[in-house]
Amino acid sequence: MDDIDRALAEEAERLELDPDALSRTHDLARRRRRTRRLAAATTALVLGAGGFTTTWLAFRGPSPAPVTPGSPTPTATRSPSHTASPSLSPLPAEPTRFVPATYREGGAEVMPVTFPDGTRLELVYPPSLGLAELGIVPNTYGFAEGDEFCGGNILARPFDQLGRIFGGNDPVASFDGPSGRAELWDGLRGEGQYLVFRFGRWQVLVPCLEGDNLSAAQAWADSLEGSAGEDGLLVLTASAPLTLAQVGDQYGPELYVAEGDPQIVLTLVNRCGDTEARREPDFARWCIQGQSVSLEVVVFQGTPDFSRQLEGGLRLRGVRKNA
Repeated sequence: MDDIDRALAEEAERLELDPDALSRTHDLARRRRRTRRLAAATTALVLGAGGFTTTWLAFRGPSPAPVTPGSPTPTATRSPSHTASPSLSPLPAEPTRFVPATYREGGAEVMPVTFPDGTRLELVYPPSLGLAELGIVPNTYGFAEGDEFCGGNILARPFDQLGRIFGGNDPVASFDGPSGRAELWDGLRGEGQYLVFRFGRWQVLVPCLEGDNLSAAQAWADSLEGSAGEDGLLVLTASAPLTLAQVGDQYGPELYVAEGDPQIVLTLVNRCGDTEARREPDFARWCIQGQSVSLEVVVFQGTPDFSRQLEGGLRLRGVRKNA
């Protein structure tokens, strides 16, 4: 895991020097404050069966969204201490993988995928790589303007994360939103809480600080909606004051190929900023240039042979941006 932590730390350092990031001084300052307060809750989480460690970074989020004043904020319902079970509909208790459907075309495997912002494309690769069988996990980032309590790396898994990321016998509070009920639970690892949603087969966790954050959690419950794309992957939408990562932000929406080793992160970008691949032991990074959308590929814990095969064989096509 040292390679992962080092690589992510380098990303934060690189973004400090990015001219585009420097033009967002006010936004970055706000996120620095948020990072210091959320770090204990969202750093070094071991997420489910794959054991993939995600470090929350201050600058891996989108630009702020405009605030719409005057929107109603219904009162949250605090869960009574005698509640026997959560009200969210059940998911498998044991970690499961989401394996998207693929089809063969000549000698290639074609895997249609949808990113959390709704962008749809096809990944084409040699069948020997077996990417679909490794399991696909959506990942994105979100913030609410003026909210210092909830936001950051939004975690999604196709199984119940109770007892793994959040815990307790009862939720702290529950909230009704456009896509159903959300619940605020205490986190297990370090300080913090998680606002837990259920969107189809996906359980979605938004990290929050402990404390007086009921109004912030209600704003998320009011603004965040989710559904499944054509392939079953999670698609998230939001209304003000919430904003989610989109292609063209500092880091776009992501998919993790994250069950076991190797671990692959696919990130949507507008264009490839650095066309030269970077390779180290257990780490490789390159970018696939597309016409309307490009794809940054990072491989952790992959053998040099696997990384070379993936770099030489992975292509994208058929991009359909979310309208």
